[in-house]
Amino acid sequence: MPGRDGFLDAIRAVAVIRVVTWHTYGWAPITWVVAAVPAMFFVSGHLLARSFERRSPRVVVADRLRRLLIPYWLFGLVAWSVMAAARQLEHTPETALPWGSLIWWVLPFNDPHGSVWEAGWLAQPLWYVRCLLWLLVLSPLLYRAARRAPRLLIAVLVAATLALEIVYRNGTWRDEAVPNALWRVGDISLYAVFLVLGFVHSRSGEVARGRAFTAALLAVPLALGVALVARPQDGIVNNSHILHLVVGGGWLAVALALRAPIARLASTRGASAVVRGIGRRSLSIYLWHTAAVITTWHLVARLAPLPRGVYSVLLGLGTVAGTLALVAVVGHVEDLAARRAPMALPRRPVLVRATAPVLGIALFALAAGVLLPDTAEPDRPFLAAPLTLAGTFAASTSGASSAATTASTSAESPASPRIPSRAPRVRVAEPQAAATVSSTLPDASTSAVAADDPEPGSDAASPSAEADGLQGVLNRWQSSYGSSGLVVGVSRPGSWEWIGSPYDGGAGGSFDIESVTKTVTAAAAWLLVADGVLDVEGPLPAIDGLPELAARGLTLRQLLEHRSGIPDYHNLESPESLDEQPAVTVVRNALAADSVFAPGGGQDYSSTNYLLVGLVIEARTGRPLDDVLWGRVLDPVGVGAMFSRAGSSIYWPGGGAGGLITDMSGMLAWGSALLRDHQPVGEATWTRMSQLDPNTALGAGAMGLCPCQGGFFWVGHTGGTTALFYDRSDNVLIALRIANGIWGAFEDPFVELVESLRITALRL
Repeated sequence: MPGRDGFLDAIRAVAVIRVVTWHTYGWAPITWVVAAVPAMFFVSGHLLARSFERRSPRVVVADRLRRLLIPYWLFGLVAWSVMAAARQLEHTPETALPWGSLIWWVLPFNDPHGSVWEAGWLAQPLWYVRCLLWLLVLSPLLYRAARRAPRLLIAVLVAATLALEIVYRNGTWRDEAVPNALWRVGDISLYAVFLVLGFVHSRSGEVARGRAFTAALLAVPLALGVALVARPQDGIVNNSHILHLVVGGGWLAVALALRAPIARLASTRGASAVVRGIGRRSLSIYLWHTAAVITTWHLVARLAPLPRGVYSVLLGLGTVAGTLALVAVVGHVEDLAARRAPMALPRRPVLVRATAPVLGIALFALAAGVLLPDTAEPDRPFLAAPLTLAGTFAASTSGASSAATTASTSAESPASPRIPSRAPRVRVAEPQAAATVSSTLPDASTSAVAADDPEPGSDAASPSAEADGLQGVLNRWQSSYGSSGLVVGVSRPGSWEWIGSPYDGGAGGSFDIESVTKTVTAAAAWLLVADGVLDVEGPLPAIDGLPELAARGLTLRQLLEHRSGIPDYHNLESPESLDEQPAVTVVRNALAADSVFAPGGGQDYSSTNYLLVGLVIEARTGRPLDDVLWGRVLDPVGVGAMFSRAGSSIYWPGGGAGGLITDMSGMLAWGSALLRDHQPVGEATWTRMSQLDPNTALGAGAMGLCPCQGGFFWVGHTGGTTALFYDRSDNVLIALRIANGIWGAFEDPFVELVESLRITALRL
């Protein structure tokens, strides 16, 4: 195409492909291969500079805003229509429409939010639109400054990026009014660097090849140094602005050094059509591809288990097909917004023109028809993926799926893809108040705001004028996220405890603590190891009703650490109920299924492991599991009378994996005993239990929460609807029950609630 720069088109095309690949697979090393967003802003800067040289900045900015906002508004209209349809089909708190965020769906100067149901797959990638909008508005000022003092401007922007990241990482800035405000300002300063580099490149022309290669080589040790000194959360480059700056600059230098061969390749007949096509539809691809990713995943997940590698292939093919189909349907809006002739599709064969939209419509119609009316888990948002703890999707006794971190088997069950474009979580530093706290706090149920589970955003869910402290945090969170059955316990062990709920009378009552039961089972197992009754490294004993375990190479440690490779029974077809202990039936069924990996060959959360631990305890001691749990664990720490046992079935086998019942006071009492005082196991055994894998957050009876800079601040355990975590550095213990589940779309809100309660507790 005359007048076009093949090099710039190629850089943008590669960046778009890399973005789609990253959001499809969510594998952290992908972020180290071509820094996509810096490359896109570099291209934008180059093209903007050309336009500023020919037309007035006001005309240029108005033109670019029209090109950006019209496709964005179309996407927003469709996204809201989809969320509204979900609301009509399922009138639940998760599907409540985000009216408070509507203004940002029109003018995205702040990140727009979707409903809990969409789980971020529609809204979270829109941070890029927010950043692009701000930089377009600021571009005339940046362009003038770049013409006068380009080096000084770049130095100032780099320094601002460094300073903002350091302050954000240290947690010394609180941004409750605008969550992640510092991170978002850092986005602007970071990508402004590459926008300005595009300005400079447009004026100065080609960079000397030797200088570009030198810059690229220098970026390698610098990037490694930054990664070692301040490891990015989850190993993702995008989770550190400083690292992103270095990696983005390094890859840009590589591209500039190879400018001539890249331009030649982009001009070849086959590559030219692809490069031009992506360039004409880059915004549409970005806006719509995540919808294709999550829809494809839900369809492919129905086929699990699949032969090794087939899931990844199908997910990739489905994402490409779905994205192409959507872009074929809506992409012409980019042409209308740019006031240019529509992009022509090939005339022959006709099948090529018809396939994309038909395939896209069929794909999304099938998803809606199969998934929306008849969900297997009605409490789980349709688009939601299970919680990611340091890259692993943690499951629970509620039935959430889990993901293998490594694999050496012939079949796989697809892990839920990583929800795209999250800002990294960091801890807010909040010094403890000097005032002495009282030994008791008012019961929250006396200041509750609603009798029944309220709709989010309703008057009943709003905090009263007098609500403050912990109750105020709880009410505000409930108003924002609209969970059901929310009960919270907060304690400074040895000082005070507080139990609250947003509902009248909602703070009382007993409940199944679900997978938090595993902490009790693990404590019993480790005590029996200390007694010499169990061998943590030796072969497992024979258990009536189960196949020979010793020949499988399984050990008790592998079970406790979720390294056995035994699949989670939640992911399998339920076996036929027999006249035997349900745990035996369920474990036998899981042992007959394909392993997730060889014993010791990976780490994958599986409730089956703890069912088997319970059976091992019974086999070695000759006593019922509950006799051991109460006799060795609960009674010795004085909480036995606060606990009871739920009934069991093949659908809810309980045993060592779940089924203990208590109230919120019982949860806090057990948490104080084990997580703070390390009783009844002792310091040495607790160290073994709480040694967490940095990649999965899993230990031998505990798990970590919030893998922020500096490690896991919270240690404890979760269940499908429950959580119990202790922060040793601040002596804060938090227990929660959220009836509609703490995972899925609740990941970030859940961590937000825990951290807000911690900060408030330190002030009391």
